[in-house]
Amino acid sequence: MTLATPLDAHNSHPVDTERRPHPPRKTPRQTRSKHLVEAILEAAARVFDQHGFERGTTNRIAELAGVSVGSLYQYFPNKKALVTALHARHMQEVGQLIGQDLRDGATQPLAASIDHLVFSLLQIHHQNARLQRVLHMEMPFYRPDPVGEPLASTPAQDLMAVLQAHRAELATPDLDQAAAMVLHMGEALVHAAVLNPPPGLGLPALAEGISQALQGYLLRPRVDAGARG
Repeated sequence: MTLATPLDAHNSHPVDTERRPHPPRKTPRQTRSKHLVEAILEAAARVFDQHGFERGTTNRIAELAGVSVGSLYQYFPNKKALVTALHARHMQEVGQLIGQDLRDGATQPLAASIDHLVFSLLQIHHQNARLQRVLHMEMPFYRPDPVGEPLASTPAQDLMAVLQAHRAELATPDLDQAAAMVLHMGEALVHAAVLNPPPGLGLPALAEGISQALQGYLLRPRVDAGARG
């Protein structure tokens, strides 16, 4: 259950491609233009999901969005700019999901919160599995400049708050380390499960396995009452 390596023949970009985000041509300001851009992005997500990156042409995307190709190019100069925007939108959706799930489960046992969060993340990634493949196969060119510390993100802060509330259950006293490891492990395992799913395993089984892996890292081993005696 492994992810493709970033710089190999699995993606359509040559090794020397400039690997940075491809920004939109302009940012929508008015409500009408914001709706237009959202329609284009939604169409791009569906086209890339159905046809992949190479066959997902701007003509297909514009037709599905109900706009002219010229209108599309007003905002997105090329398909890489569309992929960059879709990646940003995906990250925002995932961040909101993580925050909401963690806040909803704040009063639950930590194991139950992890179970629910992992299943939710698998669902949102699995809904457009081929689009996820496009993002991960085509995004090797995307290397944003580091801005601040990784643990300054909102999802990380939400996770830190939950870990703080369950500090006594944790195997490590270092909350920064625990949060960073959970975020990195969770991201890698969820993406691997969606991009290269083990045969014969459905979402519930995958979610259970990922949750057990995270809990195995996070939580102190339980001591059986009989063993103590």
